[in-house]
Amino acid sequence: MGIGTLRSAWKRLHWPAKIGIWLAFVYSLYIIAGFFVLPPVVRNVMQDRLSKQWGRKVVIEGLHFNPFVFRAQIFGVAVYGRDNATVDLSLGSGEVDAQISSLFRRSLVLTSVRLDSPYAFVRILDNNGSINLQDIFAPRSSSPVEAPGPHAGTREDTRIFSVIVEGFSCSNGTVRIQDDPKASTQVVDQIALTVPFFSSRLADRDIQVRPTLRFRLNKTPFELKGRSIPFASSQRTEFDLTGAGLDLTRFWSYVPIGPSLSLSAGLFTSSASLVFEQTPLEKRPFSLFIQGDFRLNNVELSHARDGIVFTCKHARAVLKRFRLPPREVVFSEIVVDDPFVSVERSAQGEINWSYYAREVQTGSKAPASVPSSENAVSLRLMTDSIRLNNGRVRLRDLVPASGFTTTLAPVDVRIDHLDTEKNATTAAFVTVHASHGETLGVNATVVVDPFACNGTLTFSNATIPTYAPYFGTVLPLDVTRGSVEGFSRFQVVLGPPPRIRLTDMAGKVAGMGLRIPGRSKECLGFQTFSFDNGTVDFNERHVGFSRLVLTKPAVALERNRTGNVDLLTLFAPAGCCRADLRPHLRDAASCLTRCVPC
Repeated sequence: MGIGTLRSAWKRLHWPAKIGIWLAFVYSLYIIAGFFVLPPVVRNVMQDRLSKQWGRKVVIEGLHFNPFVFRAQIFGVAVYGRDNATVDLSLGSGEVDAQISSLFRRSLVLTSVRLDSPYAFVRILDNNGSINLQDIFAPRSSSPVEAPGPHAGTREDTRIFSVIVEGFSCSNGTVRIQDDPKASTQVVDQIALTVPFFSSRLADRDIQVRPTLRFRLNKTPFELKGRSIPFASSQRTEFDLTGAGLDLTRFWSYVPIGPSLSLSAGLFTSSASLVFEQTPLEKRPFSLFIQGDFRLNNVELSHARDGIVFTCKHARAVLKRFRLPPREVVFSEIVVDDPFVSVERSAQGEINWSYYAREVQTGSKAPASVPSSENAVSLRLMTDSIRLNNGRVRLRDLVPASGFTTTLAPVDVRIDHLDTEKNATTAAFVTVHASHGETLGVNATVVVDPFACNGTLTFSNATIPTYAPYFGTVLPLDVTRGSVEGFSRFQVVLGPPPRIRLTDMAGKVAGMGLRIPGRSKECLGFQTFSFDNGTVDFNERHVGFSRLVLTKPAVALERNRTGNVDLLTLFAPAGCCRADLRPHLRDAASCLTRCVPC
């Protein structure tokens, strides 16, 4: 059959037959191009253009397209680093199913979008936050932003193309973050993200999107469930985040503190909800609401010089609401169980925690600007209950020559209805037991703003010889026995001017005994020394008592062969001759006033 025969046969065909043949021919070309022509061409073009644009080696192992069902698949995508040796970005496989209705609608309708085994290697290069992928994700050009027109507040559908995705899923994703300045690595793996439906059409702007994200952060599982309307004007978004057993030691390098203080152990667990909403037509641009349950377990803080300085077996904070605006944080309870704190004062008088705080200030960067007190917005903090149970404090004081060490345990603290609002009152209760049997109790009412504190203080079973390192070098006698107990009301106001006042002071020193160093027998003592209705005003420099009572005092004097009395010799002024005391033994006061230095 020749060409002339074909032409004559074509002329004899009716136009419906001709159209049918043309459609069959075009469809055949579409099938051939879709299966065999377009995939390799698109694959090569994508590889070449991306490699030139990014200056990196880009590999795409396979690209398939099914023209019957509008399905595109891509396999083995890899974007190499600048050294062309390591892979910075990769994708195991991706699949997109489109609907043929996209050709006749103003929307790209995707039945499903699936990604499998995506991988990203993020390397932080310096303290400025530069990363290895910065050349890929940085904007190539910047265009001037047009000023809003007179109808900027209205929303019109000016978009030419909308996107409708009826199902999105990402499975087995991994993100590896290597921080070179901090010498740390964080791994987020087993990433699984599902989004059942979302649409950018204005007609669908009020449809709620419900994404679900599951992942592991350093092998700690997390789950995030969301509810969002991202294309509505409010962009209201809600998230529920749960995670258990996150190892905090992996993140300690990001705390702005010197290298001497380190977190040896610590686990974090959270179950929180977040709600974000934009309100552009109101005075406040947005609103943020957070609530949840946060826990710390087995926390241990150690210092290179001082060893373990803080531990906590369990801590829990139940956040009722954190709301912006207004700047408000409300906890229903904060509970700390079995904490331990080591407090040490050096021979120069510096507390170890003040030294640690100075390390924090040295290691942190100063803020760029500090808001003035007039423009600063205060944060209101409210807590229904704060409890510290079975605490332990190790005190070590190196200021005395012989040193002083004691342990306060247990320490129990309860704070009810804490509120930083101006003139709001808070109740505080503190009970402290010391290792030598001492007991201290505080019952106070506190106002945070402006700070004022009124309460009562009680102490008992304080043995005086325990604290001999503080007065042993000043008192020429050794305290062999004695205990102190007492009660006082106190008032502390930070002012201006600051004021500290003690009232209704009552107490008793019992079983007091003193002896001359090196001797076994006591030379001074009494049964009790009590005082009532005492007042100490530090501002007025006033000390007063309505009654002082001394019962059963005892004094034992001994005169040696030279005529010197032991006690008078001990209390003689510096530089006084021992022999000058003999003429004045009958009048000790006269002796101490008339003695002339040699």
